[in-house]
Amino acid sequence: MTSGGGKYRFKDDQETPDTHVVTYEFGDKAITWEGRSCNNNPLEGAERGFIIYGDKGTLVNGGGDDYKIFDLDNQLVREMKSDVKPDPTNPVTANGNLDLFHFDNFIKSVKGEASVNSPMNEAHKSVLLCHLANISQRTGTALHCNPSNGLIKDNQEAMALWRRTYENDWEPSV
Repeated sequence: MTSGGGKYRFKDDQETPDTHVVTYEFGDKAITWEGRSCNNNPLEGAERGFIIYGDKGTLVNGGGDDYKIFDLDNQLVREMKSDVKPDPTNPVTANGNLDLFHFDNFIKSVKGEASVNSPMNEAHKSVLLCHLANISQRTGTALHCNPSNGLIKDNQEAMALWRRTYENDWEPSV
């Protein structure tokens, strides 16, 4: 995978690039992801969210719970509408109220009042590519991962960012 971009617009202490293009390769498949928090010009009518261009059509999510699916002739195949309206000016989340459900579930789970809606190994899968993109961006290197265990291969600088250092008495124990 490769990553390019940087912090070009916002002069703040955020470490995530405001302009970011990442390409992931999976054998004969690829994903290109573009982050452009530096500019909220709508793309395909969406100011936030994501767009997936596939070999059978396109899925456009505007940042809330809504989406549209188009076939290869750009004809609308399916549409889901939601009352959740994304806020493209919010730098933390596109639609604050959905995140509150996740935070509330996490806190209740820590307190033993609920079971987690997303087990840690599933949550890890959902953010893995994001973490790898940021590591590639920070090191300025392409990353190659071992497909059997997901670990970064042959890049000590990147592996150092993959590990964490714990404060005294906070090391995990099994």
